[in-house]
Amino acid sequence: MSTSQTQGSALLVEDDPFMQGAVNHFLAEMGFSVQTVSTFQDASQLLHAQTPADAFRIAVVDLSIPRLSDVDYARREPLGLHLVRQIKQQAPATGVVVWSAYTHFLPQVIELVTRGHRGLAFVPKGSRAATLRRAIEQVMVGDVYFHGSAIADVATEAERAFLSAMPAEIVEVVVEVAQRYDQLSPRQQQVMDRFTYRPEIIAEDLGLDVRTVRNYQDGVYERLGLKESAAGGPQVRREAVVVLAVLLRR
Repeated sequence: MSTSQTQGSALLVEDDPFMQGAVNHFLAEMGFSVQTVSTFQDASQLLHAQTPADAFRIAVVDLSIPRLSDVDYARREPLGLHLVRQIKQQAPATGVVVWSAYTHFLPQVIELVTRGHRGLAFVPKGSRAATLRRAIEQVMVGDVYFHGSAIADVATEAERAFLSAMPAEIVEVVVEVAQRYDQLSPRQQQVMDRFTYRPEIIAEDLGLDVRTVRNYQDGVYERLGLKESAAGGPQVRREAVVVLAVLLRR
């Protein structure tokens, strides 16, 4: 059944005709006005033509898309990754769901989180519709969501792959923060486990008010030894350090 609520515009970048049709229909059922393209060039042109006022609310991006462009990008990365970076640089408020079978590129998406970007998700192709819906709903409100199976797929080299995605200067502080988890109180641990969510979502989940959640977050920062300027440098906020530590623990 189609929703009667208008969610805004969505960009779908997918070159497989069957998958394109299925996800297009799914987004339309959620109430989005969908623009669908199948190449990097077409998606890039759409983005360049936009103004901040008419930016897409969300984008669902397949990593493996054809180029149809004369730009010579490094072949070690799929064009979808370049597109995700372009979207977050041009329209940071646009929520982006990376929808791909190539879960070994998860660390490159995590790297964007280290740069302070939010509204990002990674969902492996073949996941249930409910998982894709949850990812979309979370990026719409600026949250970060990485489906457990994506992280499990790189579990054999999890820490190495995860940490290699981070700038070298913040690896040490993220690992240290993750190791200090047991020093937190049980309630602080509950709050830290939910740092990928907005305070309003944490408050609802834990039955607290938003002000109390923010107080707990301040307590987490203090207990973990994170001052206002994180040890990773001015480009890495302490919030991002905690988010990365949470993802590392998973």
